[in-house]
Order: sequence, then C-alpha cells, then structure tokens
Amino acid sequence: MRNCGTWQTEITAADLFDLNLGANGTGGESGSSNRPFVFGNSGKCASNLDLGHRARRFRLQREAGPLRHLLGTLQLPEPVANLCFGGTNQEMLFLTAGTSLYGITRRPDLVVTAINLSPATPHAGQSVRLTATVKNQGTAATPAGTAIRVAFSIGSETNVVWSDSYTDGLPPDASVVLTANDGVAGSSWLAREGAKSIFATADDGAEIKESLKQNNSFMRNQNVAPVPADSDGDGMSDRDESAAGTDPRNVQSALRIQSLELLEPGRVKLTWASIPNKKYRVAALSSVTAPDTIGLTGVIRTTNSMTSKSGGVPSLGRPVYFRITVVP
Repeated sequence: MRNCGTWQTEITAADLFDLNLGANGTGGESGSSNRPFVFGNSGKCASNLDLGHRARRFRLQREAGPLRHLLGTLQLPEPVANLCFGGTNQEMLFLTAGTSLYGITRRPDLVVTAINLSPATPHAGQSVRLTATVKNQGTAATPAGTAIRVAFSIGSETNVVWSDSYTDGLPPDASVVLTANDGVAGSSWLAREGAKSIFATADDGAEIKESLKQNNSFMRNQNVAPVPADSDGDGMSDRDESAAGTDPRNVQSALRIQSLELLEPGRVKLTWASIPNKKYRVAALSSVTAPDTIGLTGVIRTTNSMTSKSGGVPSLGRPVYFRITVVP
C-alpha cells in the first residue's frame, strides 16, 4: 500500500468545496458530499467522489496539525459532477463537469497571447519581424534545456519563420516574448499586399509534455498595404520622403548616406544629407531587407544640412549594411 496522503472534502458554502490534504494517509475511507471524504492509502489512490453537479469552487488546503494552509482556489465556470485523482503518480486532480473536464495536472500549458509585427503596419515588399508572447498557464515549469519553439504561418503558408532560441524553463503564470530567428527564407517575412491571417503556434513540434495541446495556436488578422507611390523613382516612397523632409518630386532630394569611413577596425563614421531639426537613427543590419534590429546610435537631432556620426559596428559574422531612418 502506498501512502498517498489524506484528502478530506466538505461543503462549506452553497457552491464551495474544501479539499483538505493531510500529512499522512489513514486508509481508504469512503464518504458522501455532506461529510468528510478521505482519499487514503488504498494502493491505487484513485478514489472518486460524486458531487451532484453542485460545487463550482474548490479550495485546496494542506493540514498541518490544527492549522490548514491554503494552497489555492479553483474557480470553474460550471458545476462539477465528479472529482477523482489519476495519472501515473496519482498526483493529478480531475474534475468532471457537464461539458468539460478540468484538472490540476502538474504540467505546463503554453498559450500564445499576442502576435506583434515590426513595422506594425507594413506595406508590400517590406521585411517584417514577427514576435509572439507565450504564456505558461499551467501548473509546472517547462523543462530547462528544451526550446519553446514558436512557428509562424501566414495564411496557408506554414512555418514561414520560427523562434527556437529560448531554452530556459518558463515558470507557471510567466510569459516570454519570442522573436523569429530563422525561417524558410531568413528570419523575416516578406510582406505581400492584402488581408493576411497570421498564426503563431507554441511548441508546434510537441517537444514539451503539456496538460493541453489544443490551445497552442493564436491568430491575428493584418492588412498589408500596397507598395506606396514613388513619384521621382528614387526608391523612397512619397510618404517616407514627406516624413524625411525631402522633395518627393526631385530625384536628387533624398535621404541617403553620402560617405562611409572606416576609422579603425570595428568603428565607422557615416555622413548623410539631413534636414535641420529632424531626428534620425543609424542602424547596422545583416542584410538590406532586414528590419532595424541593431541600433548603432541613439536618436540624433540635427542642426545642419549634413550630419556625421561615428560608432562601433556589431560583429554579425557577415557583411554589415547601414540604414538611416527618420524618428517621429
């Protein structure tokens, strides 16, 4: 006989049930919903209790001498018919209701709560960085060393990009923001015009044992605008030229880097045509289509028609590209 501890239950209000876990088992005593019910060392520890579709709230307490320590309270959306314990170690509590099965499983339960894009409102042809917020709403942490992989799909195109670099254990009720770091054609999604459904699925390869797998996906809709007009054909849209303060009808008037000087290994100086009182930011990129993810400088407020800025270059292990952007 295994000692599984003593579980007693009692109704303390119209819809509130107390489950009291004792320190030691006292045998396989049975009972009904109107008097103490004991789950003892009956060997299988899988006793069950008929609750008659009355209880909605369950207060879990551990007995310590004359005192009871509150472990937590379960609030269910519907009355429960039956309560039982199960699982390989009989450490799972299952509650059967009219339409659903609820339980405390001592397992993680990953859900995606948000998908974000950078830029937030992309137009066709832009490279878009995708991030997902993943929450562990289960009762155990995810195993450390096992990646919490998130796969992003666009419409019917599955696994366009994904994130698989986070390998820390994620505790219960904790969240983490994961950014796509790889994909079929790189870590960014090349946006195409039209209404898009974007899906993010946590643990799409089922590497983590969870209490529920059917809730791992999240979807958001995103409209991708058409390629904006470029009246002078200089590669910069009229909208962007308006923000930069340049003339959208003059091909010679554009925000562009005029010179790039290597000061010493790992350090450069950039000079660009600027508009007085505009704010700029310089970014170092791994490709010409990559999002602005690596800031080379902070915000620069200019006072002249030409501006220079020097800074260290991050080691990307590949050719480095530079981008000047206007900050609102």
